[in-house]
Order: sequence, then C-alpha cells, then structure tokens
Amino acid sequence: MKIYRSRIGWEIWGPAALLFGFVVSKTNALLPVILLLLPIALFLVTIVLKTRYIISSDKLFVKGWPVIDLGINIKSIHRIRKTWSPLSSPAASYFGRIEVFYGTGKSTIISPKDKKAFISDLVSRNKSILTFEVK
Repeated sequence: MKIYRSRIGWEIWGPAALLFGFVVSKTNALLPVILLLLPIALFLVTIVLKTRYIISSDKLFVKGWPVIDLGINIKSIHRIRKTWSPLSSPAASYFGRIEVFYGTGKSTIISPKDKKAFISDLVSRNKSILTFEVK
C-alpha cells in the first residue's frame, strides 16, 4: 500500500487566506466575524491537509476527511489525463490536476504531489491505462 499526499496549491489557498484577512480587518464586529469564519476555515484546512490518495494492490482510495471517501477498482481505470478543470474535487490545487477515468463514464479530479510516481504506480497495476496526455 502506497500513500500519496495531495499537492497544496497556494494559487487557491493564498487568495482565500487574503480574503479571510481582509474580511476580518474591514469589519466592525471583529469577534463575531472571527467566531463565524474560523470554524469554516479550520474545516477547509483540515480537508486539505487530510486529502490522501492510497493505492493498494487492487484499489485506488481517494480520502478527504471527513467528506470524501471514494474507492476505485484499479482494473476499471482506463485513462488518466491532465486537466485544467476548475470543478470542485478532492484536489487541493489548480495546477497539476489530473483526471482519472474509470468504469463507464465516471471520473474524478485529483492532484497528487508526486504525480509521476503516482501514475507509474497505477500503470504498474493496470498496464492498459492510457496516459499519453500527462507529462
């Protein structure tokens, strides 16, 4: 079993942190705003820091505590491609996203930190995965 962490893209989280700081600094009701936004920010940070992609002998598990828990049979994966899709997904970055296609018409967007090792690990378990679009 191999665990890959999600790449954390500051291109998403940096502006969010700046926005949080701006809202807090510009409000007259500082304490209520902090008490409202801090739990939301902590929840989002926890999801980002806990997002993992786990490859076992026959499954790819996509975990993003506490809301994401996806198990994909590696033999059902048929293509992996680079994507710039801004869709919400268990990918904590915008740059370096890949889309994993599996089953019939299903896909998920992820962003493993070590993308080459991750893809190589999947292909070693399923030689029929097409990866010609990924660099």
